[in-house]
Amino acid sequence: MQKFSEVDHLEQVISSKVIVISHGCQATVDRYFTSRIATENLLWIDTSTVNWQSSLNRLKEFQLQGACCLFVRKLPRAVLQYFLKLGIRKAIWFLDDDIPTMMQDISLPLPYRLKHTIWLYSNQRLLEKICNRLLVSTSHLANKYLTGNIFLPPALAEKNELALVRSVPDSVAGYDISGTSALQHSQEACIFYHGSASHKIDHQFMAKVFPILLDKQPTVKIQVIADKRIRKLYPLLPQIDFVQPMVWHAYLDFIKSESLDIGLAPQMDSLFNRSRSHNKLIDFCLSQAIGVFSPGFSFADDIKRAEAGVVCENQPLLWAKAIEEILQSEDFENRKQQTVFNAIHLCKELQQCPK
Repeated sequence: MQKFSEVDHLEQVISSKVIVISHGCQATVDRYFTSRIATENLLWIDTSTVNWQSSLNRLKEFQLQGACCLFVRKLPRAVLQYFLKLGIRKAIWFLDDDIPTMMQDISLPLPYRLKHTIWLYSNQRLLEKICNRLLVSTSHLANKYLTGNIFLPPALAEKNELALVRSVPDSVAGYDISGTSALQHSQEACIFYHGSASHKIDHQFMAKVFPILLDKQPTVKIQVIADKRIRKLYPLLPQIDFVQPMVWHAYLDFIKSESLDIGLAPQMDSLFNRSRSHNKLIDFCLSQAIGVFSPGFSFADDIKRAEAGVVCENQPLLWAKAIEEILQSEDFENRKQQTVFNAIHLCKELQQCPK
């Protein structure tokens, strides 16, 4: 990792022509690039698609216009060799996870760790021939692998931001839009945790929280995205509804269409979790839900300051109490709308690239 330097003048780089090359990784590309770069300035080549080589003419056009070339996360060796033969040099490697130390984090599933570690071990020299700069998604990764504090935070797409801001002015103006009492709402509320299978320790934590919460609030609904392996971590309770993992755009449509109230972002202390950005905060903006966050969540202090969610110590009883307190809010709908409004503006503040 010492052979990579940091990206100078990051704001200028992402405001100019950019070529993004990835193998899938649609969520990463959406959150970090298509959300902030104008369509006419962005060429995304997804090498997991059948006809990705049809974009090569546009790649040459972008190169002639001085475009920066950026490789996202891990790509197949054959793809890296292909771009090396094309003469791609002095590109940027973008990381939004701590792939180099993934093997050391025993909280992650072993197959997941092996897959990423073997890829890096097998392709690092090839990657270094193509890329001479490293761009990361958090200050933690920047401080770990680079000399400065240059990183690219995720962004809430402008079209989403505008639509969401328009949806909350009544609450901001102080009008009563609730129409339901705290008791009525607690009986109808949907609490959700949408963690991936790689977040096993966070799922284990939530599996301890839910029985405590349901003992006090037996009528609430809980929604968890989980495959068969992760479902086994949870107690068999009728209030917990499991949803199969889905592709990125299906997930975005899902969280916007569902009636979701309280989003959960537990983040136990681990090597992997320390490198994570604040994507869950953006998810809660899109689903228009109040978020509950661990203290180790990225920008947790800012979330607390901006009243953009609730920050709670990693103890199951405290989490259950925090969720219950939200449910019992006298003006729940007003509180939810105001929290989402605050979160949207905090996301806008946080997506500015550090100078």
